[in-house]
Amino acid sequence: MAKILIVEDDTDLAAAVAQALKSENHTTEAAEDGQDGLHRMLSYSYDLIICDWMLPSRSGVEVCQEYRRSGGAAMILMLTGKTKIDDVQTGLESGADDYLTKPFHTRELLARVRALLRRAVKPAEQNSLKHGDIELDLATLNVTRQGKPVKLSKKEISLLTLFLKNPDNVFSIAQMRTVWSDTPDASDDTVRAHIKTLRKKLQGDDPEEVFVNIHGQGYKLK
Repeated sequence: MAKILIVEDDTDLAAAVAQALKSENHTTEAAEDGQDGLHRMLSYSYDLIICDWMLPSRSGVEVCQEYRRSGGAAMILMLTGKTKIDDVQTGLESGADDYLTKPFHTRELLARVRALLRRAVKPAEQNSLKHGDIELDLATLNVTRQGKPVKLSKKEISLLTLFLKNPDNVFSIAQMRTVWSDTPDASDDTVRAHIKTLRKKLQGDDPEEVFVNIHGQGYKLK
C-alpha cells in the first residue's frame, strides 16, 4: 500500500484515478491546482505523486522543478495531453520519473504506478521528523525542543515541516511562500514575520540559533 498525491484540476479524472488506486489498496490525497499541490508535496511525505501538466496557478512542470530543487525525492508520474517528443523531454527533465499521455487506460496507469513504486527507495511512513534536538510528531503535530513542548501555529508547523524535511536546503522567501497555498498573495513581510516568530519560539531561552540567514539566499536550519 502506498500514499499517493493526485494533482489534477479535472475533478472527474482525479476521482477516477483515485478510485483505481484505491482498488489496489493505496491511499490518496488530491490537490486541484499547482500551488496547493506544491505545498502538499513540500509539507507531507508521499510514495508517489501523479501530477497533471496543465494546472491553475502553476504548471506541472514548474511544480516538479520547484519540488526537486527543494530536495523532494518522491516518484512523479506526469499526466498530459501533450504528445510531442519535445514535450516528453521537457516533462522528464523537469523532474518527472515517468510520463503518461491522455487519454489513458486504467490498466496502463496502474502498471506504471506499480513500476514506479518498485523503483522507490524511501517509504512515506514516518512517525516523526527530527533535526538535532528539534522533533515534530507527524501524527499529533506536537513539536518539542530538548524534550520540551513548543506551541506553534498551523503556519509555523508547516514552515518547520518544510525545513525538517529538507534540513540541508536554503529556502528563499518565495519558496517558503508555498506554505500559504490558501492565501497565495501573502506578502514577503508576512513570511518574514512568521519565520521570525518561529525562530523565537524554538530558540526560547537557549542562546543557540535554530535558523541561520544566508545573505541574499534565505534561511536554513543550523
